[in-house]
Amino acid sequence: MERAQTQALLDRLPGDASVSAHYRFLPALCQRSRVFMFPDTGPRGAWPDVLVVEEGRLATSSRELEVFERARMAGAYREVGRTSSGTVLFFRGDFTGSPEEPSPPRRSPPVARPLS
Repeated sequence: MERAQTQALLDRLPGDASVSAHYRFLPALCQRSRVFMFPDTGPRGAWPDVLVVEEGRLATSSRELEVFERARMAGAYREVGRTSSGTVLFFRGDFTGSPEEPSPPRRSPPVARPLS
């Protein structure tokens, strides 16, 4: 269930958004041109459009928590989605992109059966 919730959260990212995310999300984001491993937030003085963080990890790392709090204050991030286990998606306050609606689940095409 968590995997499906996380994928649905990541599917909401606009294609052109810059992203800083915890390590475990990077494989799903590696095709983006601007992706950073949190707590790296990209070039100095700039904040990414999107943060994808695990709240539980923030409590165990003072550096990550410090960067997260600084990002929340400087970038005025707003929460736009969350999983039941605490993975949270934040968009920067001045980011004009909007969360994309999750795609409906794909269904397999019907199987043709010969008439008998």
